[in-house]
Order: sequence, then C-alpha cells, then structure tokens
Amino acid sequence: MLDGSPESIYHTLKLLDYFADISGLKMNYTKTKAIWIGNKKYSKDVYHHARWKLDWGDTQFSMLGVKYTNDLDTIIKDNYENKINEIKSLIRQWSIRLLTPLGRLTVLKTLILPKLTHLLISLPNPDAKLIENLNSIFFKFIWQNKPEKIKRDVITQEYRNGGIKMIKLSHFMISLKTNWIRRLLLSEPKWLSLYKLTTGLTCKDLVIYGDHYVKLKIRKITNPFWRDVMECWMLLQNKQSPENENDLMGTSIFYNSSICINQKPVYFKSFVENGVFYIKDLLDEQGNFLSLDKLTVKYRVTTNFLQYASLINAIKSYIRLNGNINITSVVTSNLNFPFKLKIILKDDKGCKPVYRLLSNINVTPTSQIKFATEGYDLSPVEWANCYSLPFKCTEDTNLRWFQYKILHRILTTNVFLQKIRYIDSNVCDFCKVFPESLHVDHLLYDCCKVFDLWKAVEQWLFHSSGKNVQFNKRIVIFGLIDKESEMFLNWLILNIKKYIYNTKFKNKKLNLYALQNIVKHNLKIVKYTLFKNSKENVYEKNWKSWFTLLT
Repeated sequence: MLDGSPESIYHTLKLLDYFADISGLKMNYTKTKAIWIGNKKYSKDVYHHARWKLDWGDTQFSMLGVKYTNDLDTIIKDNYENKINEIKSLIRQWSIRLLTPLGRLTVLKTLILPKLTHLLISLPNPDAKLIENLNSIFFKFIWQNKPEKIKRDVITQEYRNGGIKMIKLSHFMISLKTNWIRRLLLSEPKWLSLYKLTTGLTCKDLVIYGDHYVKLKIRKITNPFWRDVMECWMLLQNKQSPENENDLMGTSIFYNSSICINQKPVYFKSFVENGVFYIKDLLDEQGNFLSLDKLTVKYRVTTNFLQYASLINAIKSYIRLNGNINITSVVTSNLNFPFKLKIILKDDKGCKPVYRLLSNINVTPTSQIKFATEGYDLSPVEWANCYSLPFKCTEDTNLRWFQYKILHRILTTNVFLQKIRYIDSNVCDFCKVFPESLHVDHLLYDCCKVFDLWKAVEQWLFHSSGKNVQFNKRIVIFGLIDKESEMFLNWLILNIKKYIYNTKFKNKKLNLYALQNIVKHNLKIVKYTLFKNSKENVYEKNWKSWFTLLT
C-alpha cells in the first residue's frame, strides 16, 4: 500500500522489478513520472534512489490520450483547452481551401471531431458553455464565418428531412455516454465491481426498472463520470416511446415515470420479488390483463384489489397515451427484455441509432412553407424523396450543394444582389427584359432563353437515345421525385441547372453545344468512378442505356 512514506515507495518499486523478472514486462523508469495525490498532492517532497531514477516534481501526466493532474477538479479544463487549440489550428488550415459546406462537413467528421471523441467517452461531460463554444466553432467553419443561412435544427437532420447530417455535439456526447450501458449489459467487464460500488446500481436494475429509478439513484452518485452516464441514459429512456405491440409489451412497469398512481411512479416490492417486471407479465396468452385471482395464483404476489385496479388503470392510461396500440394478438412468451434497451442492443455499434433518435425532431424547413404558398404542394413523402435525390444520383458535392441551395431557397439571384447593393439592376442576364425572381423560377426555367435551352435538350435526348423526355418547371426545380430510378435524368437536370447558373455569372450566352460537351465530359467521369468502385451493376442498370449521348 502506497502511504507516502519512502519505505512504501521502495517496496512497491521492488515488487514491480520482481514482477518484471518473472513476466518479462519491465517498467521503463526513464519515462516514468511520480506525482503526489490525495492529502499530499501539493507536497514538495522528493524521494530518490540510486536503483530507480524517477521524474519528480511534475503535477501532471498523460495516459492513453488523457491528461491527468493531481487536481481532478480541473481535468475537464486541462484536456479540452488543449484540444480546442488543436481544432482551431486545424480549421485555419482547411478554411483557405475552396470547399462546399458538404466538403467542410467531411473534414469536420473525419479530422476534427475524432480529436474530441476519446475525451467525450472517457471523461465527465464538459459544461454547457464549453459545448456551445465548440458548436459555435463548428458551425462557423461550415458557413465560413458568414451568417448561418439554414436553421441548426434543420441542417442537423437526415438527408430525407432536409438536413446534411451536421453534427450536434450535445447529442453526439449523449450517444457516446450511453454506450457504456451497452458495455455493461453485453459483457462482464473487469470494472463491473467498480461500477456497482460507485453507482449503487446493478445491471439487473437497469433492465427491469424504468427511468425514475435511475433518477433517484443519480442523487447519490458522487462520481461525476458515472453520474453523467446515468443522466444520459435517463434522457435516452425519456426520449423513446413504444411504436408497436412488442415495444409496449416490453415496457417496464415499476419506477416508470409514464406509469403513475396519484402522479407518482409505481413500485410494489412483492411484484418485483416474484418476477413481475414488464407489462407482458400482467397479460395472458391472448393479450388480456390477468384477473386478480389469476395474478396471485401465477406469481404468488401479495396485493389487494385496490392496488391491483390502480396498477391496471395506470397501465391502460399509458397505452392510451401511446395511441391505443392493440396487444391482443401478441405472443408474450418471446419477450423478456424492455424495449428501451433495443436501441443500444440491436446493432453491433450502439451510438448511431441513439444519435439518430436524439437528432430526429419534427421541424419543417422554412423553404417548404414558402414553396407551398407558391403552389408547389408536395406531400411529406415527396419532400423526403426530393431532399434525398441529389445524394442518390451524384457523388459530386458541388452538384449536391447546388441543389440543396435551390431546395432551401438560398441560391443567389439578381434580386438579392440588388438588395445588398452589389449590382444596380435585378434584370435577368439572359433575356434582359424581366427581373429575376427572388427564387430561381425565372433564372432556371421561365426565362425565354432558358426555356429554349430546355426544349433543345429534349430534342437532343430524343435524337440521341430515342426517348421522349419532357421537362416542366416542377421537374426542373425538384427533379423527377416520382421516378427515383431515373438516376441519369436527375443527374442530367442537375448538370443543366449548374451550367445555366455558371453561364449567368460568366456573362456568356447559353449554348447547347457547350452544354453537350460538359455533359459528355461529366458522364465519362461518372463511368470511370463507377468502375473504379466496382459498381458495374449500377452502371448497367441506371447509366448504360444513356451513353449513346457520347456519340
């Protein structure tokens, strides 16, 4: 036992040498630091020995990427300040590159975020101010220190919901922390006894009880790391709700904040001791609630009619709140775990489903509302297809971001440029007659010069492939959202719109021959990319029939 005396240090080092003689695992004393902890953490005492030359006097050391000091209260500050400086330096290097926000997001996820991952997993959570600071750094990098043009709640969504999967750090942190629960349940780690001693919770407690049990225990947990883990686990449980019969059957009854009697979560000791944990345990094979007599016979619980009736009514209220899910046809014998564990157990890695659940909120992009007022009344399924389309039909991030700007109405036109006094007139650069609309209707379709180009493309496609393709304003703006299989045509529409927009800013005239050369060049790149990535089947299915355009 190290008690701070010279004798205890001497015998400890001697024991380590003895272990090295037997195992061959010798300690490298030239790289070993000795610091004081506990009551002597600020001590200036130094113990030297001719046999072991230790490095004394330092107050910190690093191990497995984490910096430790003799004052654990500063461990968050000591580790994150250094990482933030590294992140800022890396951002300065990448900010000078001409990348789209999609490209900068790739940099963020692959090079910047991994610098924080290990700290978020292994240390207590940083405070809200530090998280907000990091979020601000990330979003400024994405938007190049310019005003954010899309709400954060939107841009962090999945593609189908109008986002680009931008990282929301608070949700990312929670998903990493809840993965410790997964480790506890799927293995028997060597630190399990330390976990039980620190939290006062067992693995069985996490399985059979609801979120309120964890809430009660958190108050007694002094270890900041495990307190954060349990708070994240409680938050995740509150975020979930049953979606089907199986989920409902696997709902924990006791210490569940959603199943209450007199507005308080329920706990009946006799029920728990006799194996009644989930809603399924109170049902017969047909999905009906057991009568009081059958319940007492089956489980030998000690209860009375008032207690029994109150519990059944509380559960029925919970079922009504979750859409009156029908449970009469469910076979209960195969359900032996709570549904709230599924999200961390169903995949090999538990972080991604948790992060998606936390980030998936019901938010409607402002652009959808504006499109609806203009007569573009798309259904939710059509909007989902519309947002996903550019990420399916092309790998070119410039085309993806160009269409994303169209859908979110942030593509710059002459009307906007005149408002900010960048140009004097908002008249269309092609027809020189009508003003460009604030959105892209005129620029990409209504302009007579642009309309003629679309008709010329229709003729080109017919003569080259024999296929009769008709373009209209809806198709030009949103793509062929009802025919997602038409990957080439959606890809072609993106290329044509990008050509029109680039030509506008080059002050040139629209030219079908120039467009054909661009399409043919890009088509060769697509073919090369598909074959390089061993996607010959995709080429055969979606692209081959259109390669007559190259002739």
